[in-house]
Amino acid sequence: MSKKRSFKQSSSLILASTLLVNISPLNAATLQANAGIHSSFFYEGINLTDDLAAISFSSELSFDQGTFTGIDCYAAETGRDILKRGCSYYLGYFQTLNNNQAFSFLATNNDYTQALNQDWDFVEFSANWHINRSTNLSVNYSDDWFNRGYDSFALKGDFSQSLSDNFSASLALSFTNLGEPSPVDNFTFAKASLNYNRQRWSANLSISRPDKELTQIIPFDVDQSEISLTITYRLY
Repeated sequence: MSKKRSFKQSSSLILASTLLVNISPLNAATLQANAGIHSSFFYEGINLTDDLAAISFSSELSFDQGTFTGIDCYAAETGRDILKRGCSYYLGYFQTLNNNQAFSFLATNNDYTQALNQDWDFVEFSANWHINRSTNLSVNYSDDWFNRGYDSFALKGDFSQSLSDNFSASLALSFTNLGEPSPVDNFTFAKASLNYNRQRWSANLSISRPDKELTQIIPFDVDQSEISLTITYRLY
């Protein structure tokens, strides 16, 4: 339903392929599967693979009545027979309000217990408002953010603007407030993207940088921005 590091003078490149398969002759259910290659794998600007290249796989099953469920996994080899890996499992409901608006609710279990040898396993809930297929506003809540013992409350916005028949620009922003006893009251995250879309494939170039406040909670290097390229191909 997506994830600050030093890149040692190299850009972060993501090459992803997407497979969409209709698994029901009555269109009662649709299965979507994605595979990707990443220079590093991120969650809200937090580097889960410690600057290591990663592969990912995600799959989502959605039903006509609005229910959907999915899994999003990644893995990175350290070179010392240690595999950094993790998965997110989610269940949600999507409802169209009219031609321009829809809403969805989502519960996600983020199992990152093998990420950076940390015991990160937490659940978060979100409510999303989708407007004109170009704007998504959401509220996220977790009562034990990254197993740190404090709750989190986040406001997020994703905005896109068509530039031409094939090009569009998008901006993702988030503001997260952390409860006591967090040493940081809040942090922000932003990502800007340029998108090229065709009927069956698309390309996405994005740049983002995490909030340095996060280093007081989870140590990582934020000297460089993340620059990523994503290529997606769609089959029916």
